[in-house]
Amino acid sequence: MFVTVHVLSGALLGAVYPRPLPVFATAVASHLVLDAVPHWGTSDDATFLRAARVDGLLGLALLAALGLRSPRSCRSAVWAGMAGAVLLDLDKPALHFFGRSLQPGWVRWVHQRVQREWPGGLRTEAPAAALLAVLLTRAYAQRQRQPQRARAVAARSSTRSAANTSGEASASSAKASSRPSASNTVPARALTFNNVPVLARTNPAPRIAGGAS
Repeated sequence: MFVTVHVLSGALLGAVYPRPLPVFATAVASHLVLDAVPHWGTSDDATFLRAARVDGLLGLALLAALGLRSPRSCRSAVWAGMAGAVLLDLDKPALHFFGRSLQPGWVRWVHQRVQREWPGGLRTEAPAAALLAVLLTRAYAQRQRQPQRARAVAARSSTRSAANTSGEASASSAKASSRPSASNTVPARALTFNNVPVLARTNPAPRIAGGAS
């Protein structure tokens, strides 16, 4: 299939399952699966080369756009998915510009064996690209909403925690005010002495003049 379709499929895998290494391996396998689906091809080398150039430039631009615009939560997985999805097609520009392939012979053999090319393949590639684009758009939108939901949940949780803390503090204050005071109030009468002894002062009798001395 066109590189553009492989780029879309790799980005979708990364957006759905944000684990770079597993996504990379899955994207490599998905390339073979998509190439096994009947897709566009022609025996005219000039026509094929013109289509490959347009597809290559479009796929490269789409790869950069999807990678840069991907949500942060799955960005590394999106890049890994797109890299794995286009890996097997890198032999074509290498053969065209350098005259040699960078892939082992058995990889090229497997890649060629699964090809199902035919001139009317655009009738399958165009709907496939459109479907992948729709699914990828939804996956990106869902990933972008997740941080907002997480922040909303965190805000509600903090609000509930603050309310619970305030309620516990109010309950503690109410319990403390309802307890009897530890200090005992002593009535004033208890400190008043009923019988206070009074010591009477006795003065000596005055002496009579002329009396016996």
